[in-house]
Amino acid sequence: MHDGIADAQSPAVLVATLRHEGKSARRNVAVTLSIDGAEAATRTVDLEPGQSREVAFPFTFEPAAGPGRHAHAAVEVSMASDRLPAD
Repeated sequence: MHDGIADAQSPAVLVATLRHEGKSARRNVAVTLSIDGAEAATRTVDLEPGQSREVAFPFTFEPAAGPGRHAHAAVEVSMASDRLPAD
């Protein structure tokens, strides 16, 4: 996350770095942001062999239950057809 912390008043920018190690280019790869297991946004990118690329997802979190309360969210970024689930 660019800002290091998110609040409910402004969008957070979540950034994932993708790297393609294959021998040929991958076109129109779907990259999905999930928050607490629910799909929140999807971007489509092209990747060249050996390329690292950042993908940014702006997202506004829901307010915590009550003033002065904090909440945590599980954030996941996944790529379509990625055979490396540990990434």
